[in-house]
Amino acid sequence: MADTLQTIALCCYKDRAVVLNRCGLCNQEYACPEFKTKAALVQFNAMIPAAMLLSPLPIELWPNMMSPDVAPDMSAQRSHCVASESTESPVRRLILALGLPINLDPQST
Repeated sequence: MADTLQTIALCCYKDRAVVLNRCGLCNQEYACPEFKTKAALVQFNAMIPAAMLLSPLPIELWPNMMSPDVAPDMSAQRSHCVASESTESPVRRLILALGLPINLDPQST
């Protein structure tokens, strides 16, 4: 059922921003993170620090477009993620891009 949901917004690689529609230069290899629900979009927007609101989104949201030379320190952070990058949520990508710790145990506080 989740596969049948339409995309309501996405992170555009060209504009490095959240947009409603794909741009004319969109390419599948960019692997632009998509939002299927308003809740996911709201959660993503809430993760963006106030200082970054007018800045382009971090390039780490598009791991297919990063070379190892661009962000060598990110490879160590991402090495523990076994899941395919194409299935990572935009929120998780933003958390990693900002260098925030990821709590893998939802029961811990």
